[in-house]
Amino acid sequence: MRFGTLGSLFSAVALLSLAPIASQAETITFDFTGHVTSVYDPFGLVGSLITTGDPILASLRYDTTTPDFYPADPTRGEYPNTPGWLKVDIDGLAFEKTPTVEVVAVLNGFQDQELLNAFDVLDNPTAWPGQLPTFTYPEISMFIGQTTPPFSLFPSDALPSEIDLSKADIRWGFVRAGTQDLNMYEIQFALDSVPSTIPEPGTATLLAGGLLLYWLCSPRLLHGARGNS
Repeated sequence: MRFGTLGSLFSAVALLSLAPIASQAETITFDFTGHVTSVYDPFGLVGSLITTGDPILASLRYDTTTPDFYPADPTRGEYPNTPGWLKVDIDGLAFEKTPTVEVVAVLNGFQDQELLNAFDVLDNPTAWPGQLPTFTYPEISMFIGQTTPPFSLFPSDALPSEIDLSKADIRWGFVRAGTQDLNMYEIQFALDSVPSTIPEPGTATLLAGGLLLYWLCSPRLLHGARGNS
């Protein structure tokens, strides 16, 4: 009887693990390294805080099951309010937008380029260095793209689960802040490293593992094991 129950449990675990990906949240995180390429600071607001060549750490996270805003167009994908984040650390100064990336757009072969553009749309970020004013329009943006055919950076207009930076000739971003009329300062940076990709398990996989762990650690199973020893 015990083996029949255990067999049923393993069957349930297998079915949960094979559940359609679309029914699970698949969160992907890309971590990059890079460096500052230019500092636009006409009003002396950045000063010596950030200089050309400073190291940067950038992180982009999103849920690949977020619906496409243009499902009928195979060359254009836009994903507003995608759960995740966009973070840029410049030599210890943290710029961050979370718990959503305002827009992530993927263009596949659209107007002779492929482009993944993650940004917050002139919205108040959730973290900004206290040493720098945000003004009315703070913004964080990151661009990864390929402009030379044949295009192979992204296989479709879906949110990618991996990125090969060696194929990208666009891999840069910026943080900036300004008023309605003036860009008060802007720091541009390049992404240097091939990103580390960190997929997170879906809900069904976690549930299946939990059920299996519960069964293996249940007092009845342990008692049976002692009785048979």
